[in-house]
Amino acid sequence: MPQHLPIGFINSIRGITGFDENEFVDIHAQGSAPVSIRTNPKKLLNEKELFGDVVSVPWCSNGFYLPQRPAFIFDPHFHAGAYYVQEASSMFLYHVLKNCVRLNDDLVVLDLCAAPGGKSTLVQSLLSKESILVCNEIIKSRVSVLEENLIKWGADNAIITNSAPDAFKPLEALFDLIIVDAPCSGSGMFRKDKKAIDEWSSQLVTMCCTRQKEILENIIPALKPGGILIYSTCSYSVEENEDILQWCLNNQMVSVDIPVEAAWNIIVSKVEKGGIGYRFFPDKLAGEGFFITVLKKEDNLVRQKRLPLLQLPFLNKIEYSIAENWVVKHSFEQIVNRHSQWLIMNNLMVKLLPLLQQHVYIKRAGLEIGEFSKKDLIPSHALALSERVNKQVPAYELDKDTALDFLKRNDLKIDLNNKGWVKINYNQLGLGWIKVLQTRINNYYPMAWRILKR
Repeated sequence: MPQHLPIGFINSIRGITGFDENEFVDIHAQGSAPVSIRTNPKKLLNEKELFGDVVSVPWCSNGFYLPQRPAFIFDPHFHAGAYYVQEASSMFLYHVLKNCVRLNDDLVVLDLCAAPGGKSTLVQSLLSKESILVCNEIIKSRVSVLEENLIKWGADNAIITNSAPDAFKPLEALFDLIIVDAPCSGSGMFRKDKKAIDEWSSQLVTMCCTRQKEILENIIPALKPGGILIYSTCSYSVEENEDILQWCLNNQMVSVDIPVEAAWNIIVSKVEKGGIGYRFFPDKLAGEGFFITVLKKEDNLVRQKRLPLLQLPFLNKIEYSIAENWVVKHSFEQIVNRHSQWLIMNNLMVKLLPLLQQHVYIKRAGLEIGEFSKKDLIPSHALALSERVNKQVPAYELDKDTALDFLKRNDLKIDLNNKGWVKINYNQLGLGWIKVLQTRINNYYPMAWRILKR
């Protein structure tokens, strides 16, 4: 047995459903792991033209394995949010949602442990435009990464929050769907994260198990009766997976069966009371270690309705006419003013945001149009990366080298007749803004996002 896999870890998972010790050890000894992306359905991309001989991820229609790992950082499509680099096993969430959630309904969804944003961007692509997705991250330093990825994705019906799970407990029966990709011991990522091997211990597993139950205790009250809870980890440990599933079944939840094709080699794991979980082993499929289970809250509980106590300020007629020059608004949306920012929100978000902000810290909500200043608008970076920019707004297409200069926040040497704000595109995808002045061009790509590598 290779030294890099802890003996205590191997002993702890012997006998679990689907575990083949020799094959498991061999696949980890090989070291290499598949590279996969998930494309953005709002930003069309020819993945074969860009990456070569891609292979589809079987449980996700817009997931693809790449023949090798390219330098994503030097691909403008990546910065434009045309795709997200995501581990293939995690994409099984796509198949789960397609089979257990009425995605055409107007839903209130919570992704509780959302950073860096892989599952949030996946969920957001499947929701109706009139739904809202609350993306929460408790660790403040990780919220900025979550925010960046959602902005690049063009998410316009998302709310980003930075709160502990217990902050959601008073929001009784608010959410139709809650996703908990729980903090775990990380053994499922041993092949990709050598640090996780060094940090693994039975004490860590026990600590994570305790934390996972605390999270679920706080969040289950916020789920509507009849609502769906999706729980997942990147751990192999029974204590963090099947034992948590069993705990949920003892606490107002029933298991939901998800159809799985035999050719996928996903292991179906069962516990008492009809509990069903799904295990991913890297020796059996092209993906990392992963566990996911789907639960439904019992529907025999009293439903409680909560009404917002506050109202968001709307734009006046003059402000509204300015905003319309910049953005395309749907009939089910409003334009509001929050903290000096003009935002587009769907009606459901306008209704629920005042309630949410009484309990959780809201970092961002809806689609930020920009900030009003001196009878004009300073457009937001989020607007440039959305699909909502008014076609009257000037835009300029860059070649790859110039696009990379823009993303490095270098000075641009391009000839433009337009003065004022110009949207910068690459392959018809928005990258950001420049402002053309009389003698120079100002690059407004966010300083914190610029490419630093040479």
